[in-house]
Amino acid sequence: MIYTKESLKELISSKLKDYELIIVSNREPYIHNYAGEEIKYIIPASGMVTALDPIIRAEGGT
Repeated sequence: MIYTKESLKELISSKLKDYELIIVSNREPYIHNYAGEEIKYIIPASGMVTALDPIIRAEGGT
């Protein structure tokens, strides 16, 4: 099944409605680099990113 942002939000809301979703990792799913005065990020290819990034984005996580 392919999830959309909306279907992920609905799934999380229905299954975890009484809980706060906290995702913890020994590294963050993005690589941050300075580009002059700005911080840019790239998304590396990894299993963690592939699995968790859609959930983080659907819930507005950082």
